[in-house]
Amino acid sequence: PTAQRLFLLAAICLCVHPLAAQPNSPHRFETHASIGAGGTYDDEGSIGSGLSASFGAGYRLTPRFGVEGEYTYLRFRRDFGIVGEWKGGAHTVTGNA
Repeated sequence: PTAQRLFLLAAICLCVHPLAAQPNSPHRFETHASIGAGGTYDDEGSIGSGLSASFGAGYRLTPRFGVEGEYTYLRFRRDFGIVGEWKGGAHTVTGNA
């Protein structure tokens, strides 16, 4: 429970700072990128897990409203033991307003 509370507090602190800074930013164009881990699932369970990377760009139409696009790639792998392994990649393109 203590570790969960600390994680939640850290997550809130990391989210509040960018939210508070956004309306005051004079920049209209913004970019972002991330690297992490993820998993893929279908109706029968896990297909696999692996590293993910994403990048995107956005443009603010007003100080509090903008549009952005993002591309994400997830490379996944699942080991089936003696049978072998399954490797793949997932590409996602999104648009947000």
